[in-house]
Amino acid sequence: MDAKTMKKVFKEKINLLLNPVGLKLSTVLENNYLVNKVQTSIDVDKHIMLIEEVQNLFSELIFPDLPHCEHRVQLMAELLGTGISEAMYILEFLNKSLKLEGDVCEFGVAQGTTSALMANEIRGTEKNLWLFDSFK
Repeated sequence: MDAKTMKKVFKEKINLLLNPVGLKLSTVLENNYLVNKVQTSIDVDKHIMLIEEVQNLFSELIFPDLPHCEHRVQLMAELLGTGISEAMYILEFLNKSLKLEGDVCEFGVAQGTTSALMANEIRGTEKNLWLFDSFK
């Protein structure tokens, strides 16, 4: 499946998940970039359910080798400034990098929610997570 078709199928599947709770993934122009957005206020249980479904879609269609990790969905529900799809890419590449020597670093920690997600992923390994941020 080519990238354009995969993106279309993925968006359709996400909208199938979102429609029952009155949401729709739409593309908007933001800072001269087309960005997929879902904006609403939904209850926590539905939010977590949707994150789990999106994670499962990513795992099935894009990252079939990404291992399951306990607490991932709950930590993804707390993300600030990092979208779920971005988080899935971070986790995929983080897990691929675990085979390499050395520790893991995050530059630009902000509130630390992505840091917590990464720390959860490397728990049980010999890796350390080093966090760097500027405080201006």
